Amino acid sequence: MREFFTKVGQPLTAMIVLVMVTSFAVPAQAQSPGQEDLDRAVILKVQARSFAQLGEVIRLCESAIRKGLDPDHEQFAKELLAATRIQRGMLLARELLPALPPQHPEFPKIRQLAVDDLTKGLENDPTLSIGWLTLARLELLPGGNAENARKAIDQAVTTAAGDSQLRGEALVLRASIDRDPQNKLRDLTSAIEARPEWAMPYRLRGALYADLGEVEKALADLDKAIELEPNHALTWQVKGMILAKQERYEEALKCFEKVQQLAPEATAPLLEQARILGIQTKFEDALGRLNQVLEREPGNLAALMLRAAVLAELKRVDEALADLNRILESDPDFKLALRLKATLLVRQEKLQEAARTLSRLRELEPEDKVLLLQHGLIEMALGRPRKAIGLLTQFLEKEPNNASALIARGDCYIAIGKHAEALADFEKALPLAGDNATFLNNFAWLLCTSPDDQLRDGKRALELAEKACKLLEYKAAFALSTLAAAYAELGDFDNAIRWAEKAVELAEGEEKEHIEKELECYRQRKPFRERQDKPEAPEEEAPTSTDTGEEPGSEASSPKITEPSAAGRQSTP
Repeated sequence: MREFFTKVGQPLTAMIVLVMVTSFAVPAQAQSPGQEDLDRAVILKVQARSFAQLGEVIRLCESAIRKGLDPDHEQFAKELLAATRIQRGMLLARELLPALPPQHPEFPKIRQLAVDDLTKGLENDPTLSIGWLTLARLELLPGGNAENARKAIDQAVTTAAGDSQLRGEALVLRASIDRDPQNKLRDLTSAIEARPEWAMPYRLRGALYADLGEVEKALADLDKAIELEPNHALTWQVKGMILAKQERYEEALKCFEKVQQLAPEATAPLLEQARILGIQTKFEDALGRLNQVLEREPGNLAALMLRAAVLAELKRVDEALADLNRILESDPDFKLALRLKATLLVRQEKLQEAARTLSRLRELEPEDKVLLLQHGLIEMALGRPRKAIGLLTQFLEKEPNNASALIARGDCYIAIGKHAEALADFEKALPLAGDNATFLNNFAWLLCTSPDDQLRDGKRALELAEKACKLLEYKAAFALSTLAAAYAELGDFDNAIRWAEKAVELAEGEEKEHIEKELECYRQRKPFRERQDKPEAPEEEAPTSTDTGEEPGSEASSPKITEPSAAGRQSTP
């Protein structure tokens, strides 16, 4: 309150002495009706220190004016009333309001009382810049009026032209609420010119320069702020974040270490160090910082999220999932946690839970195309090709030329016996897929084993099968099996038998049994035919076997489609 009394108290004291002398010198019968109340207000004002005492001065002044005063005393009463209102408003703003949280039931009433006092007081004395600045701050509190705050700040900037300290504060406050970066920059620069010894505007302008992409200017301002206020932790923190964004990691780490020295209980610098160490693949060091954070703040979701990512990199998947589940217990809609959880569940082959997680994530991110593709591939792996087709179709409506989605949907169509639809997807995917040996193999298999006469093309199947075999260096049993089927479709049963026998030599287990049945067809001079009609697996359990239907011309049928994104007999993740 010292600056207020410096600005308002001294002339007011002179007025009080004058009015006391003149009022006591006037005969009682000649006094105005309100003079007695005014005299009491003047005496009380000299000793008033509490809100109640100031309120009584205000009441007496208002009563005196209402009862009637001569012109000189009425003017003085108005000035005394205005000054007392301003004093009470500022006292409320500086002493009582800061002690109350905004949710306190008395907060709105006290804030409004302070606003009313200052507004009415400033109507009488609009030159008091400290009053305008305080009014602006009150209007920026919860329940205030942003437009009124801006008007009050503008008045504070104008009226404080001769007071560099108040002008600097008003300019910084205006910059903090302005949305236009150039206006902010202009006000912060003016604040620096008004108060070059003050670190705050340098700090704010540095952050603004960083947002505008002018990094060197930002760092120069922050260095100046540090020079003026070397132990200000937040300035070091902001500088470290800017350096980290510029990938100047070692400099950034030094800044965060300085923050730790200045604020040893703070967790933010530890968290920022962990981020950088993670980027540098120093995962154990990052984990150490994160453990420190979580020892102090067990519910810190950002730290839990980052630790889960670090644990995943360290292949400690169960621990990572435990952290993610803690996050989702607190915030079930934490999207980043859901994404990482789905990825880790796939890594652990917990596909049912992964599908449920992706379903929830898609509810939160309905426009995310990639989630459709991921969900479709998982449903395919779970043995639900029809559901997968629906999801992949939605994705392809958004990205019609995505090779992975076309291949996967084609594989799903094969799994349910829709060979024409599969062929259409494979044809579209072919120029997009490059040297995808599994896809080339599956396309060839469809062209030489489909029961639909109009879809088969032995010559083309042979070309695709040979290319797949070359890419796989003739070492994959399933590819040699397809090459044999292509020769059989062309009537070259000698080559069909030769390649099928080589495939049997390379194969093991169930795959070997299937290829032996294909080989028996060729020995009987019959091409192999296959059409699957796979039922949809239950929602809560993964498929345990593959159902196929036999076609004329084959003695057995083998499950060529068993995994997502890979038809044929090769299992790919």
